Amino acid sequence: MEKFTQFNIPMNLLPFPSLIDSYKFKIGQNFILAIFTICFSLFSCVKAWSQIGTGALHQKVVPLNVGEFLPEELWNVPLSVISNPKGISKSQLSSHRGKLIILDFWATTCTSCIKSLRKFRSVQSSREFSIIPISWEKAESIEAFFKRQFTPNEPIYSVYQDELLKQYFPYNLVPHYVWIDQDGKVVNFTSSISEESIQKYLVNKSISEPTKIDIKRGVPLFLREELLGTNYPESFQLFRRGTYHGLPSGTQITQHETPRILLTNVDVIRMYRVIAGSYARQVLKDSTFQSSRFIVKFVPSAIDLEYHNLDIILPSEKSAILFEYALNYLNEFSRYHGEFIKNDKNELTYILTLKNDLPHGKP
Repeated sequence: MEKFTQFNIPMNLLPFPSLIDSYKFKIGQNFILAIFTICFSLFSCVKAWSQIGTGALHQKVVPLNVGEFLPEELWNVPLSVISNPKGISKSQLSSHRGKLIILDFWATTCTSCIKSLRKFRSVQSSREFSIIPISWEKAESIEAFFKRQFTPNEPIYSVYQDELLKQYFPYNLVPHYVWIDQDGKVVNFTSSISEESIQKYLVNKSISEPTKIDIKRGVPLFLREELLGTNYPESFQLFRRGTYHGLPSGTQITQHETPRILLTNVDVIRMYRVIAGSYARQVLKDSTFQSSRFIVKFVPSAIDLEYHNLDIILPSEKSAILFEYALNYLNEFSRYHGEFIKNDKNELTYILTLKNDLPHGKP
């Protein structure tokens, strides 16, 4: 049988004393334990909230689109900055107000980001514009990167461990550049910048860089996720000519649950090289196959260096033929023909030729 305890509570401590006839009452020990637990939990929450700050409780960040202005509070948010060689400090966007501002979202693992950092290091800020590097990485990572890539005589800085600005300007891939005009209005999102495009904007408010629209690579290329829902296609093939500025330059291959080869913003010769190499090593079990045995039998011209995008998805039961299927697909729809042969040393070699150079009658 549960034991009860009687409490005498002063009326001035009761929440609604006028509604309570008697302040002598009995409560069970289990009830006391429950009340104690709730009070302790509330105390813990209040303590955590006080560490986060009251703004985090109420402020919901709404991403900004082209044509919208930066909210006033964003101008004065303290940003954590690490610089070479000075170390850690604080900064605000307001110190760049009235100029063309380019927010440069980057990462230490992004090759094109690093090239841009190095190129614009000496002109990160001028009277007319500011380029502000921003990374989600920790200060230690950025500092180590600066020490590897730059000397103490090469001043450079970056916002580090950013969470807030990414909420205002969400992105999937870096580099990601946000252009903000002298009035604080967002005017474009791009995946590249150049001295020419910056000067052109300063002169006539025109941005020559293509607008960047991020693509989720988990979705079949150029298909809209909201229309697909959970009904992803079991089979999908796409081969598209030209650079797409919402995609990185790279390779993604999966072979099991969803057999897929995805190559974005690379030339077709490289596509053949990647797929043929994977096929030789993983399917034909030739662990000695290397790039020297991938032979291009023509001199590449400008058209051969143009970027393309390839996405091939097969049903799971077809995973064993993924690489072979992809090579045959490229043979059919590109200007090239490739095949495996054995060389004079009886080594497996992949030969890539132009279809126009093939002997008459050969596919």
